[in-house]
Amino acid sequence: MLYSSLISVFLAVASFSDAAALNFRKRDILYRRQGNETAGGAGGASNMTGGGGASNMTGGGASNMTGGGSQVPVVTIGGSGLSSNASAQGQVNATGVLSVTQLYQVSEQIESSLKANHGCVIVGKKKSFESMAFFSAIVFNSTAPIVLCEDAAIGTVVASDPGAAGRGPLIIFKNTIYSGTLPAYNVPVGVVNDDHSCFWFYDAAMPQLTQWNSTLRTNFTNFTSTSSQAQVNVPIVFEEGISPTLLQSVGSFIQGLVVIGSGQNSTDMSSSGAPSIPVVYAQESRLVNAVNNSTMPSNAISAGYLTPIQAQIMLSVAVVNGVNSTESLKSLFPSPA
Repeated sequence: MLYSSLISVFLAVASFSDAAALNFRKRDILYRRQGNETAGGAGGASNMTGGGGASNMTGGGASNMTGGGSQVPVVTIGGSGLSSNASAQGQVNATGVLSVTQLYQVSEQIESSLKANHGCVIVGKKKSFESMAFFSAIVFNSTAPIVLCEDAAIGTVVASDPGAAGRGPLIIFKNTIYSGTLPAYNVPVGVVNDDHSCFWFYDAAMPQLTQWNSTLRTNFTNFTSTSSQAQVNVPIVFEEGISPTLLQSVGSFIQGLVVIGSGQNSTDMSSSGAPSIPVVYAQESRLVNAVNNSTMPSNAISAGYLTPIQAQIMLSVAVVNGVNSTESLKSLFPSPA
């Protein structure tokens, strides 16, 4: 059964890579090493040294792990997949994508769990995983495993595995382990075997976006605060449904906007009627595919390879922390160039 699971996953990965024309070249971009990080292993986090949150990381970040022997705390954000011995807690019960307000409500509990333990399992429904995982990647500057799942027992298996540390938040779906920092359900990093052991496809490595010397970690250190009570409204809209006039009329009611681009550059925001709020263009795709700068207004911000939901979370957290200038946001959002 293990081999059939692996074959299915590798076929899915092969199909994904061919369709997106990514293969290892794009993986190198998404996980590219930066600055003074020393290269080690195939995925390269085992020899990571330096500042930020990774200075204590050795051997893939698992040197302080206790294997499967310690109880990993469980925080619930919805669903019913709690094990009988789980110590569950939570302040939200979501059935869909979590709002930024809800994410901040539960963030203090998750942060406390990470500080007191060597990881955290977040139990909820699949629709809430993308927003929760990406929010966790931005706000929690930690190499400890953060695992999102529908079944606490499986989540605990993964969070307790030494190979889970140093990868950023992880999402489990149908026993496949995905990166929660990269576009959800697009980048598998391992599988949970039938015997409840983990098989990892490559050595632990933090995605480029959240590496210790990334722009996010060096220039926007205040993003790690979990005490925000701010109310922000950053809706997602399709490009075909907006106009400069509409943007001007709603500008006083929203703090930012994510536009799912059509690829036709049909919205002109270069006139004097340009909106005063930050506008981020994202691409709706099942593949990891960056927004083409030539197909969006010159004064808009590219989401890079982020999905519309991830772009919404990134922009919302930025606005909460007082970052709303176009130039600052352009430096924050990822670019594969």
